[in-house]
Amino acid sequence: MSTFKVNIILFGIGNVGSTLIKQVLASQKHFIEKRNIDLRFPIITNSTLAFFEKEGVQNEWEANFAQAAIPFRVSDIIEYVLEQELENLIFVDATASLELTNSYPEL
Repeated sequence: MSTFKVNIILFGIGNVGSTLIKQVLASQKHFIEKRNIDLRFPIITNSTLAFFEKEGVQNEWEANFAQAAIPFRVSDIIEYVLEQELENLIFVDATASLELTNSYPEL
């Protein structure tokens, strides 16, 4: 049976966002082994920077974010999703950004 990949695009890495990542990563083995679901975070952002997952990079999100995050626009997120042909997307807004809510229709 093949693994069902779910791609979570996370906006916001404050208390709520970082806790979500930690909980998902802690449960990841269970989801893969018991449910054949691979939960991934291909894009993680704060208010101004985004980390775009690279092939072969492990889930060390805090270190990866600190080292490789770049300035972004919502259009960059959409472009990456399309280029990478990411499916089964879940966009999570863990910010208090009114500006981001204006981008919901695009997302």
